[in-house]
Amino acid sequence: MGGRVEVGRLVESDLEAVARLYEQFWGEPSSVERMREAFRRLESNPDYVFLAAKNGGELLGTATGILCSDLYGECRPFMVVENFVVDAGRQRTGVGSALMRELEAAALERDCTQTILVTESDRVDAVSFYESLGYESRPYRGFKKRLPGG
Repeated sequence: MGGRVEVGRLVESDLEAVARLYEQFWGEPSSVERMREAFRRLESNPDYVFLAAKNGGELLGTATGILCSDLYGECRPFMVVENFVVDAGRQRTGVGSALMRELEAAALERDCTQTILVTESDRVDAVSFYESLGYESRPYRGFKKRLPGG
C-alpha cells in the first residue's frame, strides 16, 4: 500500500471510484449517473475545486472546495471544504494531508481569507487530524435542516 500520492483534478472517469468511497464513508450508495450530471454541470465553474488523490491510477481520496463570495469586510472569498473522504485503508498515510494542502493552495490562489469545514465532534480521529493541520476547533454549534425531498 505504499507509493507516491498524486493530487490533481478529479475527472469524470473517477466518479465510480468516488461513489465507492462515499459509500464506504456514509454507508449508503450514491447514484453515479446523478453524480455525472452534477459533475458535468459544475466542473467548469471556477468556484468549485474537485480533487482526487491517486496512486498509480487508484483513487485513494477526494475532496471538494467551494468558493463563497463575501460582502463582509474586504469582500474577499472563503472556501468551504466538503465531501472530504480518504479510503479507510489509506488513512494516516499522508493522503488526507496532501488533499488539504492542495485545497489550501487553491484557496490562496483565489485570494480566500480562510477555509472552513464541519465534522461531527464525536469523530475524534477526524478532529485530531484537522487540528494537526492547524484548524481551530471552537465551541460553535452547527445547525442542519433537511428540506422536503432532501
